[in-house]
Amino acid sequence: MLDSAQQCSASGANPAVLAAPAVHPRSGPADHAGTPPTNATATPAMRRITIRNLKVKAHTQFLDCAGLSDSGIEDITFDDVVVTGTASQSCQYCSISADPGSTPRPKCEKAVP
Repeated sequence: MLDSAQQCSASGANPAVLAAPAVHPRSGPADHAGTPPTNATATPAMRRITIRNLKVKAHTQFLDCAGLSDSGIEDITFDDVVVTGTASQSCQYCSISADPGSTPRPKCEKAVP
């Protein structure tokens, strides 16, 4: 099985890492640690992202999704995402939906009607 960078290279795509800031430079963790949230125009937004046809062998952690309390990461879709190896994952202010072919299930899986 190929790791994520090899899989992307084999398909002609560039490997990418999707991440939101997990630590605010002045206040600590993603929940602002008591610092008031900034105005909406200064807060980053990540949403409507689809990850499709990805096969990965994880060696440590395969999912670390950390949004902000005032700007969660929303509408992430896993479509045929299969991870073997470790199942370690963490989610904070993050919502992921996954099709039945994606394994393991994301810890922050959103219920799909």
